[in-house]
Amino acid sequence: MKRGYLLPEKVDEKFLIKTNMMMERYNKSLLSLTIAPTMACNFRCVYCFEQGHYGSRLMDKATQDNLMTFIEKHLGGVKYLSISWFGGEPLIGMPVIESLSRRIISLCKEKDIQYSASIITNGYMLTKEVAEKLREYHVRSAQITVDGPKEIHDTRRPMATGQGTYDVIMEHLVETKGILPINLRINVDYDNVAGLSQILCKVQTAIKQEQF
Repeated sequence: MKRGYLLPEKVDEKFLIKTNMMMERYNKSLLSLTIAPTMACNFRCVYCFEQGHYGSRLMDKATQDNLMTFIEKHLGGVKYLSISWFGGEPLIGMPVIESLSRRIISLCKEKDIQYSASIITNGYMLTKEVAEKLREYHVRSAQITVDGPKEIHDTRRPMATGQGTYDVIMEHLVETKGILPINLRINVDYDNVAGLSQILCKVQTAIKQEQF
């Protein structure tokens, strides 16, 4: 099957997907939110769907207060609260992440609710110190995108100034090893598919040998 998945003949894949989706949608014991502390971003990725919507401000105090009111209002029957920090580049809004995390953690402790978070970041600001701070605020994993070897990645995911980002990201992958689990994302298309195995090998070697 071209660009598809092989499944046993008796498996109704559409039914399973719909069932799982509906179970998650109406699961009253879990509240899952995606929060953007800022729409500012230090990258200008060529395929970014947020082009034209970048901002420079961080989430203000009034919005943070309204968000906390929303969360508290929807905690009835909730046993698990999950937050995904998004953006923009969420680490530009680290003060907001810290402020909200302290309030959310305190609220969950008061309500006896289990809390965990994750972050989707470009990795450029994810230093060892930042990773340790995120872990302190119950961030359990980070997703970072590397779109190929240096010569490919740097043309697809440059800084707003046009500067390459590959070397810094690779350095941070090594720095944060053992602090914060990293999920590596690769956006694959005709332009970079040939370098897929190369970048996977490169990342694995860098982390294993602590060099890049």
